[in-house]
Amino acid sequence: VILVMDNSMSTARKVGTSTAFAQELTEARRLMQQLNSRDRLRVLLASPRPEWLSDSPVSAEASQIRDLLAQVEAAGPNPGTADMWECVQRALKAAPAGRDLARFVTVITDGQAYGWRPEASGAWSSLRALAGKVSPPIQMRVVVAGGGPGLINLAVEKVGATRAVVGVGQPATLVASVKNTGTGLSQSTTLLWSA
Repeated sequence: VILVMDNSMSTARKVGTSTAFAQELTEARRLMQQLNSRDRLRVLLASPRPEWLSDSPVSAEASQIRDLLAQVEAAGPNPGTADMWECVQRALKAAPAGRDLARFVTVITDGQAYGWRPEASGAWSSLRALAGKVSPPIQMRVVVAGGGPGLINLAVEKVGATRAVVGVGQPATLVASVKNTGTGLSQSTTLLWSA
């Protein structure tokens, strides 16, 4: 079982009294508790680049599950984006835990559009073909946590500057392009700049 955890910046957003990331952790915990000690498990964090929590699959024993969940929780939402296509590709190409073992890849995400490359249908088709070529075929699914109707997901798409180089004490103008990739209207808000 390979679990891909989306910990991109958007997972830090509030969803009710919780966060999207906390809801993802709940889903991960629920999935892991369905496994038994004969199952092998690996977790891949998605942001800022795909990163395995362990070098190889571990036994899905209660102590290993606690350790993996603690590592995911400690990593928390990252201030970057996630390339979900790259993550799924990395999960599909991972060496199997054993000969003739079925492989299951589950992506737990907040459902943000950015990072999924929806315009690259050919790239996703190649991953689908890759999953079907191995024997037994790899089973894949995506679990969206923290979603729902009226979802607001503001994302900074691009940041630009009037000059490529700015010296000490010289004025510069920065421009940010912000897009709501959610399904609900966002209220006026403040963009906080920090360096």
